[in-house]
Amino acid sequence: MTRDDEERFADLYRQHLPMVRRVAADGVRRDDRGLVEDFAQVVFLRLWSYLAAGNPVDRPAALLGTITRHTLIDYYRVKRNTSTVAVDFTDSFEAFRLPVAPGAEDVAVARMEACELFAGDLGGGDVFERVLCLAVAR
Repeated sequence: MTRDDEERFADLYRQHLPMVRRVAADGVRRDDRGLVEDFAQVVFLRLWSYLAAGNPVDRPAALLGTITRHTLIDYYRVKRNTSTVAVDFTDSFEAFRLPVAPGAEDVAVARMEACELFAGDLGGGDVFERVLCLAVAR
């Protein structure tokens, strides 16, 4: 990009940032209001790539509105198809974490500790304990 292109981008940014924020704020869900600034940054990053590719911009407001709406759609499409799992890092498995490069003995000890932990947490019992130990040993 030339110096003129960079100046044009800066002008577009200053002129259209409030509009991009409004469109993003109108399109996000209530619990995602904190993401409006992130969406605005992504929109202008996409505009930069569009200009760097040598594409002309006849109507910048329309282009930025379209990019903003598509960015929101992309985000919520990905969010819909992914799941978040809460992880408790203070769990009882901390006691038998394996070293970075475990040897066979380290693995065997960790598996046995896991068997004992599972059997204790789930009520023990001979058959139940053996099934759990076999599952962990795999």
